[in-house]
Amino acid sequence: ILVLPLALLLIVQWVHSYRATLARHPTIGPTLLATYRTLGVPLTPNWDLHAYQIRQWGVVSDPAQPGTLRVRASVTNLADFAQPYPMLKLVLEDRWGEQIRAREFQPSEYLDPTISPDRMLNPGQQANATIAIVDPGPDAEGFRFDVCLRGSAGSVCADEIRRR
Repeated sequence: ILVLPLALLLIVQWVHSYRATLARHPTIGPTLLATYRTLGVPLTPNWDLHAYQIRQWGVVSDPAQPGTLRVRASVTNLADFAQPYPMLKLVLEDRWGEQIRAREFQPSEYLDPTISPDRMLNPGQQANATIAIVDPGPDAEGFRFDVCLRGSAGSVCADEIRRR
């Protein structure tokens, strides 16, 4: 009589133990996320921030809008599972490599309007990013990108995880 309830309890315990990894599974994930949401328990899938590859393509001035720069890059998902489109953190640096300004851009701000930012970035898939910014002037000599994802405690960026 106790075998079935104990086996069910063992399965529930196993699922709870691996919940963050299972939450990113395309079939099980949505059901698991909905179940935890119903229970009032926050659940963030175990995404891999270091599996995103960013290639910076450069900065050009926008002739249609004086005083505006267009920063171009591409993001590729190197993980063996689908991941959400990340937020791109653009960091402007002075000539010594010190940060002057930084801002996180949502996928809806950098993706082509024909691409839904709610979709997932499949393994090996690349997305092109174009960001328009106000020309920061002569103080900004360089720039770099970082990838960030929104978690239960706010946004988390790949560079922050490396420093810990």
